[in-house]
Amino acid sequence: GRLLSSGLVCVNECSSSLDDRFTLQRGLGDLLSLPELTRAAFVQHFLPEAKATELVASDFSHMQQEFTTVRALLGAAVKRAQRGVNVLFVGPTGTGKSALAALLAAELNIRLHTAGTADADGDAASPMERLGSLLLGQRLFGGGQGLLLFDELEDLFQSDFPSMMGGPRRVKGVMSKLWFNLLLEENPAPTIWISNSVDGVDAAFLRRFAYVVEFKAAGPRERERVLLRHAADTDLTSEDISEVARRYDTNPAQIATALN
Repeated sequence: GRLLSSGLVCVNECSSSLDDRFTLQRGLGDLLSLPELTRAAFVQHFLPEAKATELVASDFSHMQQEFTTVRALLGAAVKRAQRGVNVLFVGPTGTGKSALAALLAAELNIRLHTAGTADADGDAASPMERLGSLLLGQRLFGGGQGLLLFDELEDLFQSDFPSMMGGPRRVKGVMSKLWFNLLLEENPAPTIWISNSVDGVDAAFLRRFAYVVEFKAAGPRERERVLLRHAADTDLTSEDISEVARRYDTNPAQIATALN
């Protein structure tokens, strides 16, 4: 039961063969065979720490209210070891969702662990493997021990074949609604969820998030402020920076990537 609830072992309810009845989380067997397995190695395999960001709070000045609210919400959840705290970041790729998550963790002085990433060989994890990693993180980092990051929430909701062929769209989740609702209500570790789009995500799920942030495009003034900071060691003049900020509708995370 503990292995199942930790996500390390899954049960295939449709299998009639004992050989296929149980599935181990990918890489678990190799880890257990290590002569000197440590907790750090175990965590790094399933829940690596998120990459730090070079962005600072002022880079998100166009989202100051949202930034302040999420920081206060997560900070209180960590301090009080509060259960059922989930925040959803929604917006197109490259708008700084992961960077903001890393920045919030740094400001709260707590580690941010990513659930369901690719393995050491670069192979993407399946939706069930990603959920297993998330469950493990809830067991390891509850009680104020860390924050969890789950990217690409939309992967947990699969469109059926007719919709892929242009027919009516129907969405089927990889887990039961009841199970996912309970997860969002009882998760011990505060979790930041990221999604490019919430199309097809059941409204009942969305209502259970403590806070939803829709990532907005930065305006010319915010883009110029970010450019000035990241272009300090370049040959760009203040006039160049103003022109770039005015002409290109981009976001702080993309600016930082382009100049570093």
